[in-house]
Amino acid sequence: MARPVHEIADLLPSHPDRALPAGAAIPSQTDLFVVTRAVDSVIRSAPDEASPVLESRTSEDEIPKLVRGYFAIP
Repeated sequence: MARPVHEIADLLPSHPDRALPAGAAIPSQTDLFVVTRAVDSVIRSAPDEASPVLESRTSEDEIPKLVRGYFAIP
């Protein structure tokens, strides 16, 4: 189960323009661990809670906002 999370963590530094806000630094290993686990938890929680949230287009917009918000420049 950890493999997809590691694959995403490997992609973020190689494609920062697609996932990170402009001007954000390349994420550290700690940053990648925290943000990938946060996203993974959101995705895994929906079925556990029988939530229809992930079936909507809105959730597809909110997850990238979570990632970009984490790496936003203060």
